[in-house]
Amino acid sequence: MKWFAAVSGNNVALDNLDKIRSPQFSLFEDSEDHQSSLYYLKSAHFEVLEDPYTVMSHMKGLLQLINGACAIAWGFQEYDAKLPIKLDGLYTTKPPVSNAGFNIIHGLGELDDIPPSSPFLGDFIPVWSDNPFRYKVSSLIEMSVNNDDVLCLLRQASIGVDWRNLYCIWDTISHYCDGNKSAIKQLGLDEQKIKAFTGTANSFCHLGIEARHGAQGWSKPKNVISHSDAMCLVSNMVTRYVKANHDVEALFEQWQDRYNPNKYTYPT
Repeated sequence: MKWFAAVSGNNVALDNLDKIRSPQFSLFEDSEDHQSSLYYLKSAHFEVLEDPYTVMSHMKGLLQLINGACAIAWGFQEYDAKLPIKLDGLYTTKPPVSNAGFNIIHGLGELDDIPPSSPFLGDFIPVWSDNPFRYKVSSLIEMSVNNDDVLCLLRQASIGVDWRNLYCIWDTISHYCDGNKSAIKQLGLDEQKIKAFTGTANSFCHLGIEARHGAQGWSKPKNVISHSDAMCLVSNMVTRYVKANHDVEALFEQWQDRYNPNKYTYPT
């Protein structure tokens, strides 16, 4: 059964995703009105499913990873300006279909009440000939299939870039690097900038209700950074972490050898 979801968001972001080729998903534009583009999301993973509620849950999980991958690939400031992409409805080609060739699914209730779940369902043989490791967004999603650290970072990045979530991302990177000091050393981070970031994020005196902690009587830290600088700092550390721990060029070559006899040159 064919399922696809209507999505909405920044048209520049959606148009960029329309150009990406991945075996895990396809986000495409389909509109007869050149002044009003309509975009849809689908995945071959979901064709075995029958229950629309279950499909929507997996769709939300997939879009969560796409948003997170975009945030990491394009930078957190870009995410703050153009994302996230949102689900607007679910469609199916299950017979009998309307003259349009599909039916909208009704009765799902509030989409926000449906929890996201993993979009990766069982064994999956890629059918797309293009190499997903040619693109930053699809390479991150491909890596998340078998790497819990990347999966966790994509999910966290999708939530947003407020102070609490930025700190949570730092927590995750520290965990996978075996501690804060080890993360700073492994990734070549500026220790003073990290201290300024964590001190600012924790400071209710400085940030008020946006802080990671509530009022505790602490004084304002001596060194603070702006939210814009914090986004750049954490975005950069995520990029460094992925590059240091996952050889994308090797994954590109492995994919070529296994699935595609037509040799591409790895994009530099």
